[in-house]
This record gives sequence, C-alpha cells and structure tokens, in this order.
Amino acid sequence: REYFKAIVKEFEGFAQKGVLRVALLSPGRQPLPTKIALKVKYKADGTYDRHKARGVIRGFWSQLGIDYYASYAPTTMLSTARIVMAIAAKHGVPLHHADIPQAFLQGQVNRPIYVTLPQGIRIKSQILDTLRQTLPETDRNRQPVYRLLKSLYGLASSPHLFSNLLSAFLTKLGLVRSRTDGTMYTKYDQQTGKWVIVTAFVDDLLICGTDEAFQATLKDAMMKRFGTDLTWTEKVKSFLGLHCTQSADNHRITVTARYKIDDLFKRISSSVSQFHGAPAPWSANDFKDAHERPETPLTARQLALKGQFRTVTGILIYVAITARCCDRGK
Repeated sequence: REYFKAIVKEFEGFAQKGVLRVALLSPGRQPLPTKIALKVKYKADGTYDRHKARGVIRGFWSQLGIDYYASYAPTTMLSTARIVMAIAAKHGVPLHHADIPQAFLQGQVNRPIYVTLPQGIRIKSQILDTLRQTLPETDRNRQPVYRLLKSLYGLASSPHLFSNLLSAFLTKLGLVRSRTDGTMYTKYDQQTGKWVIVTAFVDDLLICGTDEAFQATLKDAMMKRFGTDLTWTEKVKSFLGLHCTQSADNHRITVTARYKIDDLFKRISSSVSQFHGAPAPWSANDFKDAHERPETPLTARQLALKGQFRTVTGILIYVAITARCCDRGK
C-alpha cells in the first residue's frame, strides 16, 4: 500500500511538471524502456523515513550522439562540505540544508528522446483517440510512444542538464561559481561585509552565511522555481549519508557516519555470514608464483566474497574517507 502511494505521487509529479507528451516515433528511432524503482528510505540516524518510488529510464539502451551528447556533471567533494561546515561553525551561523524534489525532472531535454511507459502504467484511451483524430489517415494505425520534455533518472544526460540548470539559477541570483570546485557558489557584499556560501551535491544543497536577507530570498526563489514541496531544514541533520548535529549557539557541528557504515556492513554480512569456518592454514603453495600454483576450487565463502569484491572495496574506501577514530586510546 505504501509503495502504491509512492508510485502515484511520482507520476503525479510527472503530470504536474510536464515530463512526457504523446507523440509518434520518428523513423529510424527506438524508444527507450523505463521501469519503476522501489526503495525504503531511511534517515541518517537509521530510522524509517518513507517509501519511495522512482520512474527511471533504462539508460544502458541510450546511444551516444543520438539520445545524448554530454553526461558530465560535477559533484561536491566531501572535503568541500567539511570546509563549509567548519566555516559555519567558526562564524556561529546556522547551516541550512535544502533538498530539491524530483530534481532531474526539472532539466529541459534539448533533443528528441522517446520512451515507453513502465509496466502497469497507462495513458487514458480518450487521450490516444484524440491524438489519432489529429493525424493523417496513413499514420492513425501507428503505435504512439512518449516524447521526453524533461529529463528523467537513468537518462545519461540528466545529471548534466540539471547541473547546468542549477548553475544558471544560482548565478542569476548573484552567486559566483568557484573556479576550484564547480559545485560551490559564493556571494560577498563589499559594503556590508556580509557573505553567503552554497555547495551542491546534485539535489542536496548546504547554505550558510551572515546575509540572512539573501538566504530568505534564495529560499523563496527555490520554492518558486523547484516547487513548494522543496525541503528546507534550518539546521542540517543529514548530508551525503552523514548524520549532522549543530549546537544551539551554532559554534559546534558534530558529524558521524556510524549509521551509514553499520548499514553498509550489514548488507555484506547478510550475504557472507551464512558461510562459517576459519580460513585455511598457510601452505607452501601460497608463496609460489601464480603459474606454479595448483588450481584449487574456491569455497562457498570465497565465492560470496569474490562476487561482492567491488562493493566491499567501495565500503572500505567510504569508511576511510568519512570515518575518524575519536577514541585516542584505541
């Protein structure tokens, strides 16, 4: 039931933002398939947040030069986010967090891209009949598809389109894009000495500064441009999977990745814990060159670990970047 509500909310957003329109497929083109991705979202402290549904394109079907040309989009480095947090704590200003809903649906598609609807989603037959009446008789038997007017998750160019849109929006308000980090924007008033810093990770933004009037203007402008369902938190609670707590006087920000790391290791242990047993003892064969070692079949535990090697390596890299040992005695 919760997933059904999430699916309805997602496609209501499609209709409100004008993501699709019924069209006929151009000769020589193939529509890209879509699907619905379902997920249970949790807060940074590990508690339940909401059920989430996302209409996505199977982007691996898209072709370079036909469905997209550019796909690059900068993302905030964790070091940049830490610097912004440190600046906010030093000056004792609140660190705001803004989350843009259905961010990729805001980007305007600049070329004809055709898609099919996910299984279980249909357009009313009256709309299709109305379309057929406007077509020449030779085209009325052709199967209609859907042309993208706004970008979707899974489309190769979606991050690039939204990044350009957000950059144009922020710079139009008077913010200046950093040359060293393309996701950080600043504004400084030489007369009053007031300043504002904004850093963006796709649709998550951190905002801090001494110019409260401009921050209020930025909030109103974002709600007008990206929708009133935009989430604006006066003091950041989570960012990039990190749980954040800002003190009452704003001079201290505590950041922990404990819940995120615990969840990552639970995912690995659940698939590997079914295989028990101590590692095999060392033998002379372990010190031989690879071509001299006898071929031995892998155990079930080794096969499980080998299948998730990339995931385990990514988790260890994430822990090394985000986690710090606070207990000096260990």
